[in-house]
Amino acid sequence: ALQEADLEALHRHVNTLKGSAREVGAVKLGEAAQSLEALLNVGDTTNSLQKLRQLETLLGEASQALQKLAAEE
Repeated sequence: ALQEADLEALHRHVNTLKGSAREVGAVKLGEAAQSLEALLNVGDTTNSLQKLRQLETLLGEASQALQKLAAEE
């Protein structure tokens, strides 16, 4: 189970990721981060873990897309 301190840190990181994703145009990633943040706000750790896995997948996809863009420049 996630400890309260872990949840607080996760919430901060998810909030930061949400903003960063939006800045670079990673819409799906930003939306997933927002969805996870909403679950964390109400203490829904069960569904938060599922959303976190989805967020990890989208983060990997966004990272690959950004690397491809950087290579093209």
